[in-house]
Amino acid sequence: MPQALSPKTFSPKEVAAAIGVSESSLKRWADEGLLEVTRTVGGHRRITLPEAIRFARSKDLPLVRPDMLGLPALSPDEPARKLAPDEALRDLLTSGRTEEARSLLIDRYLAGQSVVDIIDGPVRTAMTQIGSLWRHDGAQGIYREHRATDSLIQALSSLRQLLPPPAENSTVVLGGSVTGDTHLLPSLAIASALRELGFDDHNLGADVPLDALLVAADEHRPRLFWLSCSTPHARPEDDSLQPLFDYLDENKAALVVGGAGFVDEPPPKHPRVTVCQSLAELKAFVQGMAMA
Repeated sequence: MPQALSPKTFSPKEVAAAIGVSESSLKRWADEGLLEVTRTVGGHRRITLPEAIRFARSKDLPLVRPDMLGLPALSPDEPARKLAPDEALRDLLTSGRTEEARSLLIDRYLAGQSVVDIIDGPVRTAMTQIGSLWRHDGAQGIYREHRATDSLIQALSSLRQLLPPPAENSTVVLGGSVTGDTHLLPSLAIASALRELGFDDHNLGADVPLDALLVAADEHRPRLFWLSCSTPHARPEDDSLQPLFDYLDENKAALVVGGAGFVDEPPPKHPRVTVCQSLAELKAFVQGMAMA
């Protein structure tokens, strides 16, 4: 079996330059246990990207040289900085400026905003506005929405790389979009939010057959499932969900569902099923649930 690739790491000098402090200060913080480092065979300190970002956010230190960590940056005169984040993101996405959209989301995260707030805020607002373009612009609007979705998938994937990996023995969560729902973005957003909250997430993506979900469950033994349904006509029949409900009861697991497909017709009432229509609701649920 091939070995997993080691995460990219940076020297104290590179991280210090990125956050605008002296190398000696950074090494002192590492020696005090405030910054986690690994050691090379030769004894040199190395720092992972998620740990560098976590430390900078904990100390409220802006990244003055994000390029030192391989991250993009908005220039001080970037027009996007002069707009509210949702307006800026909408304009960048509708004009196909993928890299700048990616930079904007990373910029918000580095400024201290949570992944949950970024997705529930600027991302949701921008995509709601972009998603309505087809009513007025027809094929042009559909094209812009699809391009914007692809840009956001790239941006969220980049943002996930800044999150700390799940700790050993973290609670396993698993999910995807229901069969017939080809939307990738909602499930990726959910997985990203759960990763930020410390879960060991397994995102199966779009158009997931229930049988495949249960096969994955047998392998990973999740304590929490999610099912997204953004397409109302793809909402699964109540009877088809029974095998999943049986799994929940047998394994004392929980299921969270959400999306437009579950708005008018929620799933059957079940003590282990919760409907969440925002990541803030999901966050509140998982922080308060008792896995028993």
